[in-house]
Amino acid sequence: MVQLKKQSYPYLFAAVALLFTACNNDDDHTISEPEEVGTYAKGFFILNEGNSSPTSSSISFLKNGTMQTDIFRKENPNSPEIGTYLQSMFFDKKYAYIISSNSNSVTVVDKNTFKYVKTYNENLDTPRYGLVHNGKAYITNQGAWNLKDDFVTVIDLSSGKSEKIMANDYTELITEENNKIYISNGYYSEGTTVMVLNPQNNQFEKKIDLGENNSPIAWEEENNSLYILTSGKRLLKMNLVNHQIQTQDLPSDISMVGHLKIEDDFLYYTSANKVYKQKLDSKLSETPLFSYESSSQYGVMYGFTVDDNRIYISDATDFNSDGRVLEYSTNGSFIKEYKTGIAPNGFYKND
Repeated sequence: MVQLKKQSYPYLFAAVALLFTACNNDDDHTISEPEEVGTYAKGFFILNEGNSSPTSSSISFLKNGTMQTDIFRKENPNSPEIGTYLQSMFFDKKYAYIISSNSNSVTVVDKNTFKYVKTYNENLDTPRYGLVHNGKAYITNQGAWNLKDDFVTVIDLSSGKSEKIMANDYTELITEENNKIYISNGYYSEGTTVMVLNPQNNQFEKKIDLGENNSPIAWEEENNSLYILTSGKRLLKMNLVNHQIQTQDLPSDISMVGHLKIEDDFLYYTSANKVYKQKLDSKLSETPLFSYESSSQYGVMYGFTVDDNRIYISDATDFNSDGRVLEYSTNGSFIKEYKTGIAPNGFYKND
């Protein structure tokens, strides 16, 4: 009779022990989302508009009090250029989309590594602003300064195919809420309406009149309402369910309006070199929170944002040399100044 030799299974026992340990340490049985990793996760991209020179446009990155400059060329030394006169940036879960209005292009990069992915350049004519909704990018286009030729480009991000939706009106700012896309029909104090686009069929279904002299300059969505700063020196609050509009006049001594941000139930808006702050839905303050000094003729308060108890201002200086970013507390106290590229025009947070 042959006696079988007793076998040992150390790897099996170890695996079983590890399994039980893992189960015991995960009492709620939830699966957490993978943590975003990459040099450029959790910070601000700053678009430096540049000028007509092909290499004058650039992108800076601000995080934890440190500014990095020209990050696109740093990460992509052999990739196509991002174009001239950078206009804006928008995101989806994985990518950042960089609009160049003068080059009629949208450059796509990984938003956490900033590695180049591709460039879209079909069906674009002076593109302005964009967003991603249900796997498609929607981008407003100015066209040739003709009221009849503005349109929205729709790019299917899985196939790369694109189409135009003619607006027969200005197209500028764009936002999405409740599965409807809102597009402002005004810039440079022209046009006083907002169009509603249904992304289910890519058809415009409504045009909302904002009233005389109320050309949209800046807007922010909050609590199912769209707050709109207008050229008529008014703040509008549009209910995004029934499209009813409430109106407040800005202080009488304000000569022009600029940017609008809402953060932590406070509303911030700018006029020339001044920043105003008040509780959301309260009477507009007549006294600025602070002002700053600038020698720029056209680049005062060129970009603006508020986030995490900080106010950030960009100043374009002379549009030929490096611009600057100023950081303040939300109480108006100056904190720090940073150097950027040429004509920094906007802040885009990578959440």
